[in-house]
Amino acid sequence: MSPNKIFQCRHCKVSFTVKSNCTRHEKRCRTETSDSERFTCNNCSHSFSRKDNLRKHVPKCSGSTVSSRNYVPNKKKTPCLVPNCGLQFQHRTVLIEHLAVAHPSKVAFKPKVSKTFLSDEDFRSWKEKEEESTFSYFVQHSGQHRRIKHFYCQHDGSSKPHSKRKSDAFKSKRIKVGHICIAKMKVSTTESGSVHLEYYPTHSHRLSPQDLVHHPLPHDVNKLINEQISVGVPVDLIYEHAKQMFTLRDTSHVSEMKANMLTRKRIAQRARHKRMSHHLHKNDADAVYLKVKQLIDEEKVVLYKPYHSKVLHDPAAGIDELPESQELFMLGLQTPRQLEQTVA
Repeated sequence: MSPNKIFQCRHCKVSFTVKSNCTRHEKRCRTETSDSERFTCNNCSHSFSRKDNLRKHVPKCSGSTVSSRNYVPNKKKTPCLVPNCGLQFQHRTVLIEHLAVAHPSKVAFKPKVSKTFLSDEDFRSWKEKEEESTFSYFVQHSGQHRRIKHFYCQHDGSSKPHSKRKSDAFKSKRIKVGHICIAKMKVSTTESGSVHLEYYPTHSHRLSPQDLVHHPLPHDVNKLINEQISVGVPVDLIYEHAKQMFTLRDTSHVSEMKANMLTRKRIAQRARHKRMSHHLHKNDADAVYLKVKQLIDEEKVVLYKPYHSKVLHDPAAGIDELPESQELFMLGLQTPRQLEQTVA
């Protein structure tokens, strides 16, 4: 075989000096490609027979410096916010860079903010102040890495509810109306406990004080309410204590609006939900039965007789022979100290 022999693809004009390379190329080469199989650039309408060639072309065509591997054609990803651009992106940060490079006159960008906090508590405190000053709220996406968290503007996302709501609460005035918002936070926690933040503060929608009604109560107010519910403080007192906490905050316009969101009814509902979460069964009699079974396993029950039933624990007590025993409910408990003395 001549050392200068050239092997040309049977389907295109590409040639090779090594036959195996030519054979491998021919397997991937598309020649008789129909129009429906071609990959078309949404920016200039130029078409390609191979997807990887389109990916190489897109950054040059759009004027963006982003990597071509981040462009995913013909998939329902995040579209460019500029009308008639047509590009779609798999990653939000790539979309942000594309807007800054290709459409700088269309979006008023704020510079990215990088900060480091000593603790997660310091980050949470800063985040609340930033949200109050901008009338925004950032929601953490679930199912993320333990040390890396992503927070997105609550306006971002589909306006369609994820599931049918079981109550009428919050059915009206949904915050999501189909916006795509590019504001986001990326939070990384180090092994030492410090928190690094990369914050993209540019929102692609109007920020309004009216959005505050969709925000949760401040962390310290929520904590106070939960703690006082757990120790049985009356709802009226919890309400007064929470109202007082709002007066200690330095953002008066925000505090006033959020304080108006706090009602005795909401506190009572939260208290009821917390009580229900500790119930073993929605039926009180069944809940008592399940709790007693737990205590029996822990050797804390000396006698148990449900209403309208025979004795279920310690049947030697002779209670079932008493007159009208069916009308009796009896539960006898013992402490660990009493159990030790009984065994001894």
